[in-house]
Amino acid sequence: MPINGKSTLISKLTGIIAVVALVALGGIVVLSGTDRIAIDAMRSPSLQGWPYDLGASKSRATQALNGGGPASAVPYIQRSIITDPLDSRIVGLLGRARLLAGDEAAAETAFRVSGELGWRDPNTQIYWMGKALEVGDTKVAAERLDALLRQFPNFEARDQLIAGLARNPDASTELAKRLKLAPSWTDLFASPPKDLPAAQVVWRAEVMRLVGRGVFECAKSTRLVNNLISLDLLRDATALWRANCLGPTSLIYDGGFEHIDTTEATGGFDWQLSNRGDVDVQVEEAAPGNRRLHVTVNAANTVSILSQLVVRLPGHYRLSWNTPDTDAEAARALSISFDCKGSLGKAVQGQPTDAKNGYAIDFNADSACAASLLRFWLRPKVSVRLDDVRLSPIPAQ
Repeated sequence: MPINGKSTLISKLTGIIAVVALVALGGIVVLSGTDRIAIDAMRSPSLQGWPYDLGASKSRATQALNGGGPASAVPYIQRSIITDPLDSRIVGLLGRARLLAGDEAAAETAFRVSGELGWRDPNTQIYWMGKALEVGDTKVAAERLDALLRQFPNFEARDQLIAGLARNPDASTELAKRLKLAPSWTDLFASPPKDLPAAQVVWRAEVMRLVGRGVFECAKSTRLVNNLISLDLLRDATALWRANCLGPTSLIYDGGFEHIDTTEATGGFDWQLSNRGDVDVQVEEAAPGNRRLHVTVNAANTVSILSQLVVRLPGHYRLSWNTPDTDAEAARALSISFDCKGSLGKAVQGQPTDAKNGYAIDFNADSACAASLLRFWLRPKVSVRLDDVRLSPIPAQ
């Protein structure tokens, strides 16, 4: 054969080998890619049985453990361990399977190994959290939960795990210490699901009380406060609200309207603004750092313009407010009710005080309800400005 012919043949063979190699490499990449996807998406297609089937085996192990029990999961777990014996999540799965099978000793051995591999497995964190609670080491239990939720803040069993610590007085104290460090899951703790069981709502509120001021934002506390209100636990609700939203001596939240937002719905003990189309509520900046409300009623009847739920003890109270840049006739169009339901029939007008544009009313709050609804009413076709609302107890004579 001529030299040129041999050269051409060698060139063709080389090309074929290169194509075959690329196809083989492509197959490996596809298998590896689908396998990696299978690690996080258990229903993603992935081939099991090839040398690097870690994702497929782990996904099938998890599915088997959740559906068929520990016996059906072990073969997949063993396959995963052969593929990657240093993956703490796989060893943690083995520990969980052994635990569900009732083999405590084998489970502890597996979880000790997975712990030494880096504490990145939820099963391992949960196991040692439980062990710490068993021996009364609430500090370690809180640390394990903190570590878990820093890595997996949306972990599906998060609320149950929190309840496991919050129900224990000593553990709740340690949990509060972790929350004082403001970890990434702080806001999730303060904003639990609306359907959280009543007992868990109370336990969580107690932990927040132990944490104290400065960690939870007022707005983030609102959902738990609303949960407490819906359970008629008004004392607990107001204690939590005051801890995160009020000054230590204030009975009215945001009496100067510095934090009010007319564009968002509010809850808890915040101001509730009228949402009627014939009531216009505007926030004005009277001066830098000094806000006030400007309210205009275009309705045909007297209507409620704003209200706030106030938890108080039975006794005598004085409500005062200012009506800046409002003429006296318009200011007298305001009336206020302070009773269990905030009824217009019980609304009364304020009396002028020595303060410029100042008005006040004295109320007697009885024991008929634990909380009174403070409500401002305004007559039709009137516009007023409102500021500096205060509620103070009147000392007994």
